[in-house]
Amino acid sequence: MATKSIKIDTIAKRAVLAAAMLICLLGIVYFMRWCAGNSIALNTIFAEAADTAVSLAPDDPQTHYTIAVLSERVFSDENV
Repeated sequence: MATKSIKIDTIAKRAVLAAAMLICLLGIVYFMRWCAGNSIALNTIFAEAADTAVSLAPDDPQTHYTIAVLSERVFSDENV
């Protein structure tokens, strides 16, 4: 099978390619943060780590559930 190449000889084509790459990279970063926050929330026993999970994935319900459960167990002046 022959290798095919795509000519990117105009500035418009290069701009479209750069924009598509930027969108893909932003999507990758977004999903990596979401997965990291969810993974931290599922595997932590510390409230501070759950705070980090919420900051990484603020729209993930699992992170908020984890921080609520762990905050309920912590006996501090704020929770008394």
